[in-house]
Amino acid sequence: MLNKGSLEVLMFTGSHSPRRVIRRAEQGALNDGREHSLRIERQPGRSFAVQVDEEAKREAALPNDQPVSLKRVFLGGIPAEVEQTSNRANIPFQGCIWNLMVNAV
Repeated sequence: MLNKGSLEVLMFTGSHSPRRVIRRAEQGALNDGREHSLRIERQPGRSFAVQVDEEAKREAALPNDQPVSLKRVFLGGIPAEVEQTSNRANIPFQGCIWNLMVNAV
């Protein structure tokens, strides 16, 4: 989610509250009209990492009590039924997403 130049990446893992990585606008707003790169990857073990442009990766741990199975990916917004379980307002992304790769393909 991009909100006032800050980026928040949420990973829903089922019964647990979502894991999140936040990059604050104080580190440089991302709604500056410039092109940015975003990389989200699963790390060895039980974590995922988020990297913006060439900045250092930010990691968040995933729960150990259940397997991680990626079934759905949402870019730019989330469906109403997911929004209700996240207890967060859904602010749809407006802009351009290009050169998207999933599983490095």
